[in-house]
Amino acid sequence: GANRAHTAQSAAAAQPRPPQHQPPAHFPQHVRYSE
Repeated sequence: GANRAHTAQSAAAAQPRPPQHQPPAHFPQHVRYSE
């Protein structure tokens, strides 16, 4: 139980972050983030 939850958190934390220039996930894909 606790070990599985800890492993899941570690796996999520280990995933690379998206580049800073990428728009947030809630932004519509057709909207240009640079504008």
